[in-house]
Amino acid sequence: KKLDCQKEVVTAKQGYDKAAGEVNIKAASSEAPPAAAGTATYVGVEECGMCHKEAVEFWKTTKHVKAWQTVVAANKQFNFDCISCHVTGFEKPGGSSIGYNEDLRGVQCEQCHGPGSLHVDAEGAAQQRSTILRRPDESVCLQCHTPLHSDTFAGNFDAYLRDVTGAGHGPAVRASLGDGETAAELRAAGLKKAGAFIG
Repeated sequence: KKLDCQKEVVTAKQGYDKAAGEVNIKAASSEAPPAAAGTATYVGVEECGMCHKEAVEFWKTTKHVKAWQTVVAANKQFNFDCISCHVTGFEKPGGSSIGYNEDLRGVQCEQCHGPGSLHVDAEGAAQQRSTILRRPDESVCLQCHTPLHSDTFAGNFDAYLRDVTGAGHGPAVRASLGDGETAAELRAAGLKKAGAFIG
């Protein structure tokens, strides 16, 4: 009977999440705010891959690529408290919204480097260099890697960089970091410690 009760609670929660999600989509604007004329908008990882194939291939090996699937698996893709860190450019000019995010799902290139339309449209090497997107620093990452959701992030920026840089994507940055703990190792150690504490 206890198992049946647990199933009923889970089913009720899923029904609530679905209903809340439908309300959120109806309440949300149809699209993210439009970008001002002449400013960059989001183009999506497929567009980035046209010129930066090696970087995109590396991205596909990181946890960032799975961010959307993670929120969907938890049935939180329509939850305003969750979705912003699982899509790219959420509610930013020319970015994604709760109901319109198909091309910007996951933590894509532009979440870290900024919207890329001006870079994509640039003609010639000089213009491309002038539209190079930002190099992310820790403050960009801290928008999502909060103590509540990423308790091993604070004070361990280099460890996290080791997981998201490498051949094809920031090899010089990765080389400058040298050997050391990675974010994956920090998380594994944290889970092991938590499991030991719980018993």
